[in-house]
Amino acid sequence: MTMWMVRAGVNSCYVDTFVKEGVVALGWGVIGSIEKMENRDQIIPLIREAFPKKKLHWVKLSSSQLFKFLRLLKTGDRIMTSDTPNRIYHVGTIVSEYEFNPNLIKEAPNVRRVKWEPITVEKDRLTMTTRNKLGTMTTLFRVMDSAEEEIEEYLKNKQ
Repeated sequence: MTMWMVRAGVNSCYVDTFVKEGVVALGWGVIGSIEKMENRDQIIPLIREAFPKKKLHWVKLSSSQLFKFLRLLKTGDRIMTSDTPNRIYHVGTIVSEYEFNPNLIKEAPNVRRVKWEPITVEKDRLTMTTRNKLGTMTTLFRVMDSAEEEIEEYLKNKQ
């Protein structure tokens, strides 16, 4: 099984919507749906056109994030998001394919449906190693195996 982290916006501004609506979501909605894109290189020109002043590195990073969200995340994968102000993580399971839904979160219309666990993970109860691994600032990333194991063990012991 694979576990992913999806950030819930700046300072976790979308975390309540993520949990309430049972989703994770990414931005870049101005480019429209990416559903038919087969590779990252097809997304790059859309990002460049929408954000002409951004540097190429940012454009490539953005297109990679979107491509991962579209093609690498799979139904059944584990997903987590951070509630930074409350120092907790929400963990769940992806239950849908990609969808473009600008009605849910206008700024983040690239959506995956999620079944969230009823238990949250307290950030301060995790080892410093795991906290460091989860501290990357990218919007979407794969959670490393040792961190995933610690999080799953935490959830198992809290039930």
